[in-house]
Amino acid sequence: MTCQIDPPDTDRAAWRIRQDNLPTNRIPDNLEPHEVRFYERFLGELGQRVVLIPRNPFIPSVGRTPSNDFIWLTNGSIYCELKANNPRYATISEAIRRAVLKADIQGVIKNNFVIDLGQTKLTAKLQNQLATFNQKNQRVQIRSLWVVDSEGLQKICLK
Repeated sequence: MTCQIDPPDTDRAAWRIRQDNLPTNRIPDNLEPHEVRFYERFLGELGQRVVLIPRNPFIPSVGRTPSNDFIWLTNGSIYCELKANNPRYATISEAIRRAVLKADIQGVIKNNFVIDLGQTKLTAKLQNQLATFNQKNQRVQIRSLWVVDSEGLQKICLK
């Protein structure tokens, strides 16, 4: 892994250059710096392949229809939603619930999630809590959940 110094999050031009250098398709949207960092690692160090999904157009007085973030080619071409979170179950589960419910209202399905913990390690406690997501959220069911942490990519076996 190469050591790269990140530009300030406010340097949109520098982040756009890094975004355009990702080994995947280009999209017109500007990704957030945490998303660029995630995709650099996911596509580079972890060897995954994805197709980025552009945001839906803004419709005045309606807003944007939600969309997933990427199609995960190396995992059966499934549509996935990326969430970068701190390593707390309450924060992660709330982000998933919110995304699923907001999408559902507009007829969009979000049921495969990748949680980016950055350089934090997934603890056994958090892994066990995440495994119970569907049990604890009867109204909001997801199909699959993955975590990228300091040690790599881990699938959460949902109960």
